[in-house]
Amino acid sequence: MMSTAFRPMRDLTYQEIKNKCPNIEFVKNEHASNMWGESLVMNGNYLHFYDDSRFIIGFTRYGANNVEDIINEIQLKTGVLIFDEHSSQYEALFFQDLDEEEREEWLEARGTV
Repeated sequence: MMSTAFRPMRDLTYQEIKNKCPNIEFVKNEHASNMWGESLVMNGNYLHFYDDSRFIIGFTRYGANNVEDIINEIQLKTGVLIFDEHSSQYEALFFQDLDEEEREEWLEARGTV
């Protein structure tokens, strides 16, 4: 199963997406670890999201889900760009959240130190 990780330029709130993106549904099952659910659904496609206390900090597309409509809706209605894991912007956002020791380990694991 293929997956793609996505990251918003800034953290988003549940309320922000809920209020500005009425075409997107939050889905929660009994085993969801996220406060508001585990998936965003639009046009029969699912985009999983991850929260960090009060904020939505990332998304993952699994399988053949076409999440372009969901991503575009969030970007258009909130004004927040969302980058996929294959972009340099995603890597920069990931890297800025690491402390010095984590950066060293990450660079070492990639063989760039």
